[in-house]
Amino acid sequence: MSGIKESSNSSFSLKDAGFTRELSRDPALTGKVEPARVSFTSRNKYKLITAKGEKWATLTGSLRREGKVPLVGDWVAVDTGANPAIRALLKRKNLLKRGAAGGRKREGEAVPMQNIAANIDKIFILCGLDRDYNPPRIARYTVLSELCGATPIVILNKADLCDEARAREEEIKGLLPSVEVKALSAAEGDVGWIKGQINPGETICLLGSSGAGKSTLINALIGGEAQKTAAVSEALGKGRHTTTHRELFILPSGGIIIDNPGMREITLPDEALEDAEVFSIIDELARGCKFRDCKHVSEPGCSVLDAVQAGEIAREALENYRKLKGQEQ
Repeated sequence: MSGIKESSNSSFSLKDAGFTRELSRDPALTGKVEPARVSFTSRNKYKLITAKGEKWATLTGSLRREGKVPLVGDWVAVDTGANPAIRALLKRKNLLKRGAAGGRKREGEAVPMQNIAANIDKIFILCGLDRDYNPPRIARYTVLSELCGATPIVILNKADLCDEARAREEEIKGLLPSVEVKALSAAEGDVGWIKGQINPGETICLLGSSGAGKSTLINALIGGEAQKTAAVSEALGKGRHTTTHRELFILPSGGIIIDNPGMREITLPDEALEDAEVFSIIDELARGCKFRDCKHVSEPGCSVLDAVQAGEIAREALENYRKLKGQEQ
């Protein structure tokens, strides 16, 4: 269920699904086709949200041969008649991707890519404040978000299970000073702050490990059981995979959210390493720091911060450096 209103309810419009005036001008929307948004994909069929409700469609052979395969979040031009087929992909705003799991490159080889979703405004990075808590992983998620061009927001879930919730919130704020961070408990219905981060027409992509509480959050936002949830093993602190596919939901209060299966491995794409020359300079400067384990945050005698203050190193480059160094921990 995408959470959209039935076609008989005239109050629903494609604007509720994120349709914009710019998309309406796409040249692919000519002839006997209509715009639709992909909410779910299977091997050969695509579940679409149209102005009249939901419907299933296939993909034309020509698009498949060209490798133009729709993702959840994509806008497409689809036939209006019986047995509808997707005729074209509308222009994407952006694309969220990661290095394929297990795809860490050898020397000189590119990381194989996995496309995740399209047309995203914000990415909610969900991390449980139980045994799922992992600052380096959170940092890698923010790198993926920024490469996509979406705004990352970190949600530290299960605050009711952690006595150090506020301390961990401050830790992540220190690691990622330009990113919004909030500790809360979705299971306790503490979602008012999250709703305030979602504007009408905005598309949110939800990322996090299995067991971080993504399905619980989706259900709390929708006000029903859109996604199944499962208990987390108390012995291992690991979540069972309850979300096995990507799916887009329209929220009653406005906005759109895309749920994703949990990610055990986050391999960064090659674009994340484009600042390698600047990073090597920071590595060299770090040798002059007063403390051997300096994090280059606010420590006295930090040569790297001195270089930032002097305008020799961009603060943004330092933030990216710290995120990528987190991957090595």
